Amino acid sequence: MFQRNLLIFLDNWLASDGRKPLILRGARQTGKTVAVKLFGERFTHFVSLDLEREADRRIFERSDGIEQVIQAIELAKGRSLREQDTLLFIDEIQNSPKAMGLLRFFHEDHPSLAVICAGSLLEAVMRREGMSFPVGRVQFAYLHPATFDEFLGALGEGRLLQALLDAAPQRPPAPLVHDLALKRFHEYLLVGGMPEAVASYAGHRSLLALAAIKDGLLTAYEEDVSKYASTAEAKYAKFVIHQAPFAAGERIAYEHFGNSGYRSREMRRAFDLLEYAMLVRRVRGSPATSPPVEPNHRVAPKLVFLDSGLVAHRRGLRDDAL
Repeated sequence: MFQRNLLIFLDNWLASDGRKPLILRGARQTGKTVAVKLFGERFTHFVSLDLEREADRRIFERSDGIEQVIQAIELAKGRSLREQDTLLFIDEIQNSPKAMGLLRFFHEDHPSLAVICAGSLLEAVMRREGMSFPVGRVQFAYLHPATFDEFLGALGEGRLLQALLDAAPQRPPAPLVHDLALKRFHEYLLVGGMPEAVASYAGHRSLLALAAIKDGLLTAYEEDVSKYASTAEAKYAKFVIHQAPFAAGERIAYEHFGNSGYRSREMRRAFDLLEYAMLVRRVRGSPATSPPVEPNHRVAPKLVFLDSGLVAHRRGLRDDAL
């Protein structure tokens, strides 16, 4: 696992006054679970639950009140949650509405216990099931695919990264630094920021080796659709996942999107679902040149896909494409 900027955020969260349970959001496979487990190594006691597992989910479903939950976790995991320097990690929390509702009591009754939650498809499942987190009792953070600086760190390019951080309009980088940075940026666009792809490229420096990884990711995203879309909606959402990389960066029209015969209503709903799953974003322009910047809803939005590397793979771009 390479270093993620999220760990700096987590350090600041841990040291903050009035710390609240943290909800970590992001698309699947962006590294949420791995990052939290890496952060957990800094604690004397780290207790992890995965609510995709029935035994862990049952802890919440069969307990009444926060004290019973804590006792059940301690018995199930053989660890105390009442010790100092303890982190409780609840993964895939969207699988238990009761667990989501009990988060406020961790904050109110056990404020010294550090609690982090994460969930794949969290936004989409919450909207489908009508679930919500207790307002004012939790804090939120987002994890996206690796940034360019994280990519450089994974490749061991610490000196190049520092040279770029030291640069400024009045102190541009040396030509050799610029050329190397541009070369690495082109690599980053093709590799993308999905952690598994970045780690593989850092180890082997082969774009060919990434094909199977990216195929697996795109297939998994299509298979996940059934977890948050109805049977009627699923075929449209899967179609958008397959076609969206070909329209990335372009203004889109819902009617007949991707040269399909699908109507605007079905396509708009599919984009809504995939935006909740954080796989796509629709960005609207604005004529404003100063705050407040109001979006222009009369102009078709531009489409942004989750990861440039997945876009490059779907479009068949290779290392000689840039």
